[in-house]
Amino acid sequence: MAEGLIPVSNFKSGFTTCTDLHEDDRVVVLALTDSTLGVHKVNSGTTHKLVCPPTPSDASDLPPPKEAWEAFYPEGSINPGGPNPGGFGFYLSGPESFSKQLQGGALEVVMSYRMMLQTDWEWVKGGKLPGWFGGVGNLAYSCTGGRQDQRCQCFDIRPMWRTSGLGELYTYLPLTDENEEILKKIPPKFVGNPKYGLSVGRGAYKWQKAVGNWVSVACRIKLNDVGHTNGINFSHNPSQNQ
Repeated sequence: MAEGLIPVSNFKSGFTTCTDLHEDDRVVVLALTDSTLGVHKVNSGTTHKLVCPPTPSDASDLPPPKEAWEAFYPEGSINPGGPNPGGFGFYLSGPESFSKQLQGGALEVVMSYRMMLQTDWEWVKGGKLPGWFGGVGNLAYSCTGGRQDQRCQCFDIRPMWRTSGLGELYTYLPLTDENEEILKKIPPKFVGNPKYGLSVGRGAYKWQKAVGNWVSVACRIKLNDVGHTNGINFSHNPSQNQ
């Protein structure tokens, strides 16, 4: 049942807001609130209201959540920081006990969530979804939006949909030739942009299943050893599991 949200079996500790994952002693079940989950640096002008979500179109192995955060996209919106804000933006560190473990030098982490798009969803040009970030101190923040300075001190990886629901990973990683060559090899399509992020694996999956239904999105990130190219970024395909 938990495979979509926890796609690994070997881990030390974690937290969740999914009440159906209470059987694993390593996972603490928390309330879906800003204070409990360590939400901070909330983008002004946006909201993430706690709502009772609609009934999904199809049944899944994991029961649908009873409450969820709602992202609202008004017509003409581009991003949370634009003149017509859409979606929402914030950082999440987790409960204090978990956050301290990360600050203590964690080398590997898995983050996941469930999402559903409204039944008459329009893909337009594209949109970014919640993702994963890290780096050195406060330099870890704002590793996006065309940032060029101190890019070797941060990373930002977010799932994204494009026109017609094509999926990809939109990445801000240290700007090195070696990184770019590795990312270029991820099929089926790589799109580079020297001023912004890199589109990786465009078309490797599709988001259509999320229209009217809950899907699980998970990503495992393992830092490389210094001097070695053995880091891992594994994304769980949202089109294959709910």
